[in-house]
Order: sequence, then structure tokens, then C-alpha cells
Amino acid sequence: MIRIVALLSVVLVAVVAVQGSQATFTGGASNGASSFATYADFAPAVTLTTPAAGAVTNATPTLSGAAGNSTGDSNTVTVKIYSGTSATGTQIQTLSAPVSNGSWSIVSPALAVGNYTARAEQADAAGNTGLSSANTFTIRRGGGKAAAVAVAPTVSSARVAPARFRLGSGLPRISRRTPVGTTISFGLSGAARVTLAFARPKQPGRLVAGRCVAPSRRNRRGRACTRSLPMGSLRLNGTAGRNRMRFQGRLSRHKTLRPGRYITAITASDAAGNRSAPRTVSFTVVPGP
Repeated sequence: MIRIVALLSVVLVAVVAVQGSQATFTGGASNGASSFATYADFAPAVTLTTPAAGAVTNATPTLSGAAGNSTGDSNTVTVKIYSGTSATGTQIQTLSAPVSNGSWSIVSPALAVGNYTARAEQADAAGNTGLSSANTFTIRRGGGKAAAVAVAPTVSSARVAPARFRLGSGLPRISRRTPVGTTISFGLSGAARVTLAFARPKQPGRLVAGRCVAPSRRNRRGRACTRSLPMGSLRLNGTAGRNRMRFQGRLSRHKTLRPGRYITAITASDAAGNRSAPRTVSFTVVPGP
């Protein structure tokens, strides 16, 4: 009778252990041995599906995926965002997303243009931590695959034709027609604000404290030098592709270039403040009739 009671006690303890731990029971047919696997043996099954690896997004991407919902799994998912193309770069953000019905989602604060890698983590009560895949994505201005990575605009193939012309009365403006006087043309990689800075090259000067300045009585004994003398500038809105500007020597309604040789430095700036390297052209103005 005592042996029967002891056997029933062992069976009862086993049943309670199975129900309390949500364990799975397996028995070996050859030796009758039994084994138990509880939630403590497995890390939460967390995934990162958005953004997918290689995705291109705007500055505030939505990160989301699936989360483990077994007993003991945390009700939040931690998302770590790294600068660069691997999860070993500089960590720049740590986000906490709530788990709801086996999934999670969170919107990232604004990120600068560039490449980033994100990974999701979820812990459980037993101290296990599940890791998702490490997905690398790209932030581009405007978002989407058709958007261009933000770079400074490029000025190309600048020229003045003809390079010798008479003064006229017309004000400068972008044009695709052959002008009276000359045409200053240049290419742009994208729409940009264009600055044309006009200067007289090789003007006489005197060296003062390492700088070539205008000659005067006070510096007349200084070493002679030549300098570029700024004469004014124009600012116009340029478009992507080839731009042609009619130019007859007038910078404004009240300022006209005098006859002589000039150099013009052309630079472009986009809305984000990126600035191109300058392109320089030269021309000569002769007196009008």
C-alpha cells in the first residue's frame, strides 16, 4: 500500500510540473527515459522586417517586426540603431517598442542622410535575449529609391561665347537663345542657386602683412604684387542640365562692367546649403559704339 501511494505521488508531481511550466514531454521507447524542455531553454523569437536590408527610407523610418509571446517573454522590444553598415558601429539610438499581439512597431527620431544598421532585441524572465537580423538601410533626402543621396551640386563645362563683346543695355537672364553680346553657359547636376562672381585679374597691388592689397601712399614701398579685384556678382536660379545666360556687361540697373578683361567664378548651392567647387571662365569687354 505504501509503494502504491509513493508511485501516485511521483506521477502527481510530474503532472504538476508539466502544467506549471508549459513543458513538452518526450519519452524514449528503448529505455523509457523522459526529458522536459521549458521556456527557460529558448530565447524569444523576435524579428526585424521593416526596414528590410538594403531599403531606402526618409529621415524618420518606421521599424517593425514580430515578437515572442511565450510565458516569461518581455512585453517590450529594444531596437538599437548603429551608424554604418554593421551592428558593430557607433550606436546612435536605443528605442523601446511595446509588444502587441505578437508584433511591435516604432518610428525612429530623425536621422541624418547616410547608412544605418538596426537590430531588435527581446529578453525573457529566464535571462535569455533573442536577437533579430541586423538590417542595413539608407536615409536619403526625400526618401524612396528614386531620391538622390544628398551631395553638393556640380558645375560643369562653363564658358563664355563669344569671349569678346561690346557693351549693351540688356539685363542678364537665363536663356536658351543666342544672345546679343555674349552667353555665359554652364551645366548643373541639379536645380541650384547659382552665383557668378566677376573680378578684374592681375590688378597692381602691394604686399602688406602677407596680403596683396590696393596700392596707396602708405604701402608704396611694399613689394609689388598682382591681385584679383572683385567687381560684383549675380545670383540666379539654375536648372538641372545646360544653362545659358545672356550677358551684356550689366550686373544691375545701376552697375555696368567697364571695358577690360574679367574672370568669372561660378558656384552653385542647393537648398541644404551644399556648395559646389567653383568653375572659372574669362572674357573681355570692349567699348560700345
